[in-house]
Amino acid sequence: MSTYILGFTFGLLANQALAGCIPSKQSSCEPGAQWLNKCPKGTPKEWACMDPKIDFPTVDCIVADIQACGTLAANPALFYSFGASTIEVRTKIRDKLKPRPVMFNDALPKDWDEKITNEPRFGLTQGKLADPGFQKRHDAFVHRFSAAMAQAAQGEVIIVTLARTSINGGDGAYSKPNPKTPGENTWRTYEFPIAQRNPKVTSVVSYALEENRLRKVVDFQPGGTKGELLPMPSFPKPPSPAAPYQPDPASPKKPGKKPGKKPGKKPGKTPNKKPTSKTPGKKPTSKTPSKKPTSKTPVKKPTRKTLAARRAEVLRDTRA
Repeated sequence: MSTYILGFTFGLLANQALAGCIPSKQSSCEPGAQWLNKCPKGTPKEWACMDPKIDFPTVDCIVADIQACGTLAANPALFYSFGASTIEVRTKIRDKLKPRPVMFNDALPKDWDEKITNEPRFGLTQGKLADPGFQKRHDAFVHRFSAAMAQAAQGEVIIVTLARTSINGGDGAYSKPNPKTPGENTWRTYEFPIAQRNPKVTSVVSYALEENRLRKVVDFQPGGTKGELLPMPSFPKPPSPAAPYQPDPASPKKPGKKPGKKPGKKPGKTPNKKPTSKTPGKKPTSKTPSKKPTSKTPVKKPTRKTLAARRAEVLRDTRA
């Protein structure tokens, strides 16, 4: 029992730490305080990415939603990679800079995230049936969201790394990832190249967590002033969900039959009336002739991952 309680407590604290909150005697973690709950410009009546014509969130629709929300209108975008952990980036860098930078979870509110996550046509939740294309859709969404943040950024763009110089070569924004690490490096492949070509970005600067004091280094300025351009990424269409979303495979009703109507029944007779000898061929009526067929088992939606679980997957604790 004690092992279970210990494990549960550790898991709770780990989730809070991932969200950027460490509980203490002086202050506790407020539920929901780690995610953006309200847009600076107010919640739009309609989100661009929820347009019925869109079969999967695009960079353009995410940019439109970020701009409608207004989170990057006056605050710089902050990215992190190359061993930098979420909690350290928030406590050592983000929370000490003014104006406060916007990170992945601060760009759009929970309302947007829940709508996108729960939209069946996007296929961003794993149901009961295994879907081989789920991970590719998940990765495609993360890449597009990251690119959208870089495209919606204005002024200074920030990248936080663990060390100033990468052990794999390169410094700051131009750090290189471990070639043995599976998958693409999101910063070098998507975020940095798009930020470099964003006409509203004035510079890309870097901070290193291992440095004892905050030291900002300008790594890129547009117009050939400083830094080389990285190649632009592509955004291939992710695979569609394995099967169209259906509420539940309940057996269909038989067409042509209307409940409550039986041939030969005369109106006005009570259901409990016994048949008389004058009508020998008439079958006894049921006690409840007008009763409609009972509904079958309530519709159950496929099991979905919780918002917190999906957030943790998208954000991850460290970015290689």
